[in-house]
Amino acid sequence: MEKSWIEILAALAPFVPLFQTFLWVLLCIGLLLLFRKRLKDLLDEIQKRLADGSSVKTPWLELGVPSQEEKAAKLDNEIEEVTKEIPASRLADTNNNSAENFRSHYEEVESLALDAIAKEYNATINKENTRIRNSNVIVDGAFSINQILYIIEVKYILRPIPITPIIGQLHLIRSTLLRDKQTNVKIILVLVFDMIKIKTEYKEELIAKLRQELFYTDTNIPVIIRDFSLQFLKSRLQPLKKADS
Repeated sequence: MEKSWIEILAALAPFVPLFQTFLWVLLCIGLLLLFRKRLKDLLDEIQKRLADGSSVKTPWLELGVPSQEEKAAKLDNEIEEVTKEIPASRLADTNNNSAENFRSHYEEVESLALDAIAKEYNATINKENTRIRNSNVIVDGAFSINQILYIIEVKYILRPIPITPIIGQLHLIRSTLLRDKQTNVKIILVLVFDMIKIKTEYKEELIAKLRQELFYTDTNIPVIIRDFSLQFLKSRLQPLKKADS
C-alpha cells in the first residue's frame, strides 16, 4: 500500500509547479478583489490632488510639483531642443512677435495640448509639471481615470528632428516607473506639429518611426501617441479658453 502512494505522488510531481501557479493566480485575484475599492479611492485621491497642484506620495509612487527652477530648466531644455538650428527670424514668425516671446508661446502650445487630452479623456489635468519619485524626471502632466495613472509628455515639432531624444525621454520615464514596479500606468506622448513649417509626409514618417521603435522596445508600460496640428489646437481650443476666462 505504501508503495502505491509513493507511485501516485511520483506521478503527480510534474503537476506541482502548475498547481503552485494556480494558487498564486487565485491569491492575486483574491487580493485584487479585496483591495479594489481601496485602490480606486487611492487613485481618485491622486487625481484630486494632481488637479489641485498638490504633491502625491504613496508606497509605490510620488508625484508632485517641482520647484520653479526645475520647471524653468525643463522648459529651457525643451525649447533648445525644438529651436536648434532655427533662425531667430523664423521664431519671431512663429508667434507673430519677437523671438524673446517664444518661451510664452511654447508654454501656450503645451497648455493647448494638455487641454486637448483633458477633453479627449474627460479628465482634469494638473498643468504645473509633475515629478516622479526619487528621480529628476519631470513630465508635463498627469491624471488618473479608471484606476489607471496617465503620464503626459508634450513635444512641439517646428522642424525635422531625430527620434532619439524623444525615445530617450520615454525610456527614462518608463524605467523610472518600472524601477518601483509600477505598471498600472500609461504614457501619453502628445506631438504638436506646426503644419506651416512641417510637411505632412514628415509628420507621418516621424509617427511611423516612433511607433516602430516603441514596438521593438515594448514594456509593461504602453505609450499612446496623440498628434495635433498647432493650427487645429488654436482654432478649436483657444476660443474655448477665452470664453471660459
